[in-house]
Amino acid sequence: MQLAVLYASYQAATQVDVNHTSVARVAATYDADSTSQLTLLVATTGYNLAGATPKGFYWLSADNRQVPFELPDLKGLYASMLAQGNIAFSKLQTLKAEVRAATTVAAVQAITWI
Repeated sequence: MQLAVLYASYQAATQVDVNHTSVARVAATYDADSTSQLTLLVATTGYNLAGATPKGFYWLSADNRQVPFELPDLKGLYASMLAQGNIAFSKLQTLKAEVRAATTVAAVQAITWI
């Protein structure tokens, strides 16, 4: 049961909004929920294959501002989301090992995400 609780916390941690400063030096916060990550993956992959974003391309910030984006911005934002996910994954693995090493129910229940 505690592993399920930890996994839910991991899922939430991988979807926390992320900050990014664009090539044009616009700092903003961006949604990082599953849908946003998938949309960003498709855009980054597609425009990477195309070699550039089109003229006038933008990405919506979490507060719905249209931030001009270039291909390096898509890659940078995606890298930020990947890094956030990697940190959360590493934490999950550490906590899972602690749960497996715990010898009492109370010790298992004491292992939390925070």
